[in-house]
Amino acid sequence: MLLALPAAVGYAFSALFIKLALQRGASGRWVNSAVNLLTALVFQLILCFEHSTLSWVDLWQPVLAGTIFWLGQTFLFRALSGGDVGVAAPVLGVKTVFVVFLISLLTLSAPVGSEWLAAGACAVGIFLIGGGQIQIFLRRRNGGVILAALTSAFCFAFSDALLQIWSRAFGAGAFVALMFGWSGLISIGGLLIERAPLPPRAAWRPLAIGGGLMVAQSFTFCLAIVLSGDAAGSNILYALRAVFSVLVVTLMGRSLGLFEAVHLGAAHRLAGAGFIFLAVVIILCP
Repeated sequence: MLLALPAAVGYAFSALFIKLALQRGASGRWVNSAVNLLTALVFQLILCFEHSTLSWVDLWQPVLAGTIFWLGQTFLFRALSGGDVGVAAPVLGVKTVFVVFLISLLTLSAPVGSEWLAAGACAVGIFLIGGGQIQIFLRRRNGGVILAALTSAFCFAFSDALLQIWSRAFGAGAFVALMFGWSGLISIGGLLIERAPLPPRAAWRPLAIGGGLMVAQSFTFCLAIVLSGDAAGSNILYALRAVFSVLVVTLMGRSLGLFEAVHLGAAHRLAGAGFIFLAVVIILCP
């Protein structure tokens, strides 16, 4: 289960380098395509360990989940390209709360009191990350970034909920591999249709580092759940990415040239990330 900790740290660093690639001229479409294609290729390895009989008549299920996951990635990179990592990345911690509410909705079960308490803690966390003041929170720049990050978190949560509900009957390993494989195909198709220009040479190195770390942390987190058999505990540790993202950006942003990320709002963002982490603990440890 402790593998979730390096996954959380890897996520914080990957977001930082992806933001740097975007700042150096890489388009969100290229970043999305590169990360999704690499993720798709790596996760096909899971098929080597899938021995169950696959329910191919339900192929639409991983396809739908993969499409929603692709939308989550699209809004993630839109959030990172439009604002600070210290704003966008912590907001994604709300994903776990969204997962619980979506599963309750899809399975027609009512959320319990602790889940509403967690939702309240998330609201406070997002407000603090946005600046801690109404006039700052409502600024177009912060508001747009937070909205894109929330949409991304919702899409990721939706795909996770579908994964939890559908994967067992379909074949868990095949479901994950096909889901990510389809997401990669969509990304490449969109890139070819749009004919997006190659990123500038200055963006290739941070894009490679950020994309590699993003895939590595995803695979490591999956290992944490599979090897420990404790998804709740792994998610609690993984939720620390909200805090790590703020710390990494505050400590390393200036040295990497991300000057916009280092300002007096760091304390608000760290407090907000703490509230989001608290929400995850509340919802997973009622």
